[in-house]
Amino acid sequence: MARIIALDLGAHSIKATVFELSGRRLELQDRVSAPVPQDGSEIPGREARLAALDALLEENARWKAPGNDIGVVFPSEDAVLHRMTVPFTDQAQIEQTLPFAVEEEVPFDVDDMVLGWRAISKDSGTTCLVALAREDRVAGLLADMAARQVDPRLLQVDGDLLGYFGGEAPIAIVDVGHARTLITVARGGQTLAARSVDVGGWHFTQAIAEALECSWAEAERLKHDAATDGASGSHLPPEAARAVDAQMGLLLAGIRSALITVEDALGVELSAVQVAGGGARLAPFTDYLRQDLGLEVVPLHEPSGEPVPGPYAATHALGMQLGGRGKGAIDLRVESFAYRGGTDILKTVGLGSGVVTAVFMLAAAAVFVLQYSQIYSEQSEMDALIRDYTVRTFDGVTASQITDSTRAVALAAAVTEDAAQRARVLGSVDGKPPTIDLLHGITNAFPKPDEVTVDVSELYITPSTVTLDAEVDGYTEAAAVEAALKSDKRFAEASKGEDKRKREKVLFTITIPLSDDGEEG
Repeated sequence: MARIIALDLGAHSIKATVFELSGRRLELQDRVSAPVPQDGSEIPGREARLAALDALLEENARWKAPGNDIGVVFPSEDAVLHRMTVPFTDQAQIEQTLPFAVEEEVPFDVDDMVLGWRAISKDSGTTCLVALAREDRVAGLLADMAARQVDPRLLQVDGDLLGYFGGEAPIAIVDVGHARTLITVARGGQTLAARSVDVGGWHFTQAIAEALECSWAEAERLKHDAATDGASGSHLPPEAARAVDAQMGLLLAGIRSALITVEDALGVELSAVQVAGGGARLAPFTDYLRQDLGLEVVPLHEPSGEPVPGPYAATHALGMQLGGRGKGAIDLRVESFAYRGGTDILKTVGLGSGVVTAVFMLAAAAVFVLQYSQIYSEQSEMDALIRDYTVRTFDGVTASQITDSTRAVALAAAVTEDAAQRARVLGSVDGKPPTIDLLHGITNAFPKPDEVTVDVSELYITPSTVTLDAEVDGYTEAAAVEAALKSDKRFAEASKGEDKRKREKVLFTITIPLSDDGEEG
């Protein structure tokens, strides 16, 4: 019977969720934690967390037994989750070009990062969720684990793991941790987008300690007393309750802002919020969040409805991934950090080998080095030829961008695709570019800006139709846009879809049929 252990090196405590896997049956065995030593002077760092991890591993030495499967949660504070779309569906093409596409959209050098990704959806292209983590942080965490004889098979970002709890309709999972609050929007068991707010349980305790001028330990006790079932912020002294409310206001504003941004970016409406994390137990939080968002707010639970303790949200989800029950979060054990199970067996064989085996291995190594040297020399010459040809052929590509032939091919593909995209947009070089001429006509057909303000969020042009998603201030303005377009004989067949009210705006879709020789974009 295999044991699965999911570890989370949190700032308040080191948490572990343990499952047993027998055949196809995955059964929860235990949830345990070890507190991280702290005095409130600062949020606990690496050394304090490792000390707590050592205590937990010492109490559970059986976790290191051969055959156990271990995973570690990677913190969002050291990672970025980025959503983007590439014009390919072939996995090999995505693998080759994704690093260059990501580098265009993020403010740091991708060469210094570990990049993992997964596809969210595929249509004419692929929408991907990309995880980026600093290479030195990934290497450091794996080294810390190796020093404790732990080799995690999975290393997955907490914000992405929380997507496991998403049902058929889009929901938000709000995990109030000790150092920060994670906000994940998920559907169908997978993360669509994730954000974080730098307010958590540590800030609530600090507010109480400062308001009452008491010790960190006393402030923690008061906070946890106020977090018991049936309690409320009124159980705190008035000055402490006011201080907590001030921090709560910052947290709620951050959550609301993040959810509005994600809803608008994804074009989804949330159906509910699940709350997790130790900080969410502070009694006023759930009520405040429900009032602030106007959504159903419920404790964390499995898609089946089984409740899951909030502090163990990430480890529970990671355990499900290790047991093959999740739909796949992004793993940071890639490339040079890829998991290679079974190395302990190889070490044992090496230690037990005799002199004859050692001599044979040395001879084999010498032959290998000679052959490798010859192949490497030939490969280097070929890479140099490819580099020179690529730089001469493609404008804007420099030799410093090409480290090997694989990158040269990826750069060439990206430049070629960019040129093809421009050609499709601009159309024929004879006369006016058809797509631009069409857009010019639609723009001129709109009502004047001083009459109606129209915000167009999406525009789709096909050989047969033009479709645009727009928003205006009211229903009268929406009708005016349709009437103005129809007054132009080129767009007389334009039709408006159903109006939808969202906050202070009216959203609608306009469809304009094109003639058989209409524009294509």
